[in-house]
Amino acid sequence: MQWDEFQSHIRHFSNQDQKSLREAFELGQKAHKGQMRFSGEPYFNHPIAVAKTLADLGADMDTLIAAMLHDTVEDTSLTLKEIDKKFDGTVASLIDGVTKLYAVDLHGCRGVKTLDEKIETLRKMFTLLQKDVRIIVIKLADKLHNMQTIEFFPEAKRKAYAQDTLDIYVKIAERLSMFNMCEELEYLCLKVLDPQLLKDLVKLHKKHERQGEKVINILQKKINSFIKNPPFRIQFS
Repeated sequence: MQWDEFQSHIRHFSNQDQKSLREAFELGQKAHKGQMRFSGEPYFNHPIAVAKTLADLGADMDTLIAAMLHDTVEDTSLTLKEIDKKFDGTVASLIDGVTKLYAVDLHGCRGVKTLDEKIETLRKMFTLLQKDVRIIVIKLADKLHNMQTIEFFPEAKRKAYAQDTLDIYVKIAERLSMFNMCEELEYLCLKVLDPQLLKDLVKLHKKHERQGEKVINILQKKINSFIKNPPFRIQFS
């Protein structure tokens, strides 16, 4: 994704904010230069996709800058100190929080977690959530794009990553009332973990949707009839 395309998602920001966002875009692009994703596309496409999702959700400037640079500290020579010096606000602390969550994810994707490990993972996440809820929102957008492109992950990693996302991040999205993201994450996880269950659930959803439409039509007709011919009239003296 080029700057012009990304800019179309942030036109509601002031010119000064857009200037800062472009600086972050160019910094991230330079830091990730030469790095590739499993799909073979430039790595920087990933943080831009994360930032685009957050921009469409109405995220603030610091969150978008942190999203664009969220992998730089872990995967490039760029440091938190350098980022903090360049961008005012809470950008560095947001990136630091996301980096700590990344470390938790790495541990989780090496194999099936024990109950104690899952509890410890949740404890760390909610500690960071208390610090700044934007950290977990960036991580959710990060998870979403990774799940959207999971077919390019090594086969051995796909199920562990999807299971971890389903067990933890889907539930966090639900608790934060981010229902669209919750539903898409759950759909993508089940597509990897249990395609037959997903097929059955989609079929059941369509069946209930049709039944719901019939009930709505019946209620609408009764309401319209009631409005036209009310069973009683109220008289005011």
